[in-house]
Amino acid sequence: MPDLSLRLPAASPSTAFADVVVIIPALNEQESLPLVLNDLPDVCRVIVVDNGCTDHTSAVATDAGAHVVAESRSEVTDRRASGVLPSSVCCRKQRI
Repeated sequence: MPDLSLRLPAASPSTAFADVVVIIPALNEQESLPLVLNDLPDVCRVIVVDNGCTDHTSAVATDAGAHVVAESRSEVTDRRASGVLPSSVCCRKQRI
């Protein structure tokens, strides 16, 4: 099991990426997801789209502070699209 102690930056980014939402399609990525999340700059929100993971990908993402969305369709475009609505709601709320 990977180290779940990783944490994403606070929800109010202070960098040039304050309006950026990162959507990560994932299928059984518990090993690589921490590496990806650690390399991200301070962004508005990170959304991990779980495409039917059978490992601990969702737990790794949630424990790191990412929002997890479940998506059963297998096309990567469907997985990315599943993250669009949560991302638009997030950034709109933060600007108010």
